[in-house]
Amino acid sequence: MVMREALRLAFGVISATDMLNEREIECLQMVGNGMKSEAIGEQLKLSVHTVNAYLGSATTKLDAVNRIQAIAKAIRLGVIA
Repeated sequence: MVMREALRLAFGVISATDMLNEREIECLQMVGNGMKSEAIGEQLKLSVHTVNAYLGSATTKLDAVNRIQAIAKAIRLGVIA
């Protein structure tokens, strides 16, 4: 799947930032920085449920099996640092 996404990006069919919305990217970055959903919710003024929904949506869009894999894919695609 990563190769397919990389090819899509290379040929301009879809960009990683178009695939994920701003909040999904923000939540992925914060989890990647070691924050828990509760802390992310407090910082972004969102419920824990909403944070988890953003992370779940991002995980699905990145065709990942869990948050850790979603973070790794987002890093490889240059979506987060």
